[in-house]
Amino acid sequence: LNATYEVILGRGKASVTNERWTVVGGQKDAVRVHLFDLEGLLPATDYGYELVQLADKGVSTLATGAFRTYPAHGAHHDFWLIGDTQFDGARRTQVLGEMVRNCGIGGGSFLVSVGDVDNVFDDFSYSYHETFLDVLAKEGLKVPTVLVRGNHEYHGHETTQFPRHFGRPYYSFSHGDVFYFVLDTGEHAQRLDIGDYFDEQAAWLRAEVETDACKKARHHIVLAHAVPFFFDGVSGLDVERIAGGGFYGDHPKCKLDLWLCGDIHCAYRWDPLARTIAGRSRVAGWKKPTRADLQQIRFPVFVNDGPNAGWAKQSATHVEISDTAAVVTVMTPDGKTLDKVRYRWGHPFEVLESAYDHKAVIPPDPGVV
Repeated sequence: LNATYEVILGRGKASVTNERWTVVGGQKDAVRVHLFDLEGLLPATDYGYELVQLADKGVSTLATGAFRTYPAHGAHHDFWLIGDTQFDGARRTQVLGEMVRNCGIGGGSFLVSVGDVDNVFDDFSYSYHETFLDVLAKEGLKVPTVLVRGNHEYHGHETTQFPRHFGRPYYSFSHGDVFYFVLDTGEHAQRLDIGDYFDEQAAWLRAEVETDACKKARHHIVLAHAVPFFFDGVSGLDVERIAGGGFYGDHPKCKLDLWLCGDIHCAYRWDPLARTIAGRSRVAGWKKPTRADLQQIRFPVFVNDGPNAGWAKQSATHVEISDTAAVVTVMTPDGKTLDKVRYRWGHPFEVLESAYDHKAVIPPDPGVV
């Protein structure tokens, strides 16, 4: 870290911040990092970069690469979503390879990991690099990876590495006419010391929905680890603290089109217009939110599958966005379709194909419109 770094770009400029604060469990941790903020980049443009080390012995290239910026207009694009790859490292490596080869998760505009890459982060490099990001790169992944922090990224003595490697765990970005919120939904209220951190995130979210970029977007999508309702009585506590004032109820600050998540190790979907939940069994029996839990959830929710004790299941979710609809396809690692629905914006789901084995219609509470 004592070297001087430069970024060479076809366009744009880079500024280097030599010291910054990272947020770890609500505590501010002062670390020395090299952060490159690229400014002046054009939309839908290919860029190459070279990371150069200037030392007494001369100039050496540390890394080279290329990327393409997202378009400024148009809703059409697609991406993949995976999460909860909480196997041992060898099995995680195997499952990721299967999903790249059989499902095609390396395609689309980007790949989303909704967190809980591993159970305990006592060896961050092995968990997040050697058996996750490095595996995807070796399998040919060339699109950007959007990383969401899960509750297990709060476990282990190397949990501080997540924000040090990837920056603040909540942020936003735009892809054409679609505005994405990436939320850090926390540790299921088990960590009382991070309440202030969630309040800071809630304040950020209140400001974010008032930005021009958010207001001008045609569609709004949340990428989070946790479900927005009170699944098993705990998951919604921190989420409501962060997002309840922005997305919930009949008159939200920002109308959501989709909430995409994982966490509960059970692939299923919530259609707020048909008030229907459909999904797949869990090892402990299929569980669903109560109707009271769902009164304030006026947006569709899609949950990606993950393993559970003695029940090693997994899925990958493909989301295709257009001006008129979102098509969401859930696949097993061997490439078989579990579920496929078309969501025409503002209409009940059209089920195109489904192997889900549970379905429930949740009536509204008496007196609730």
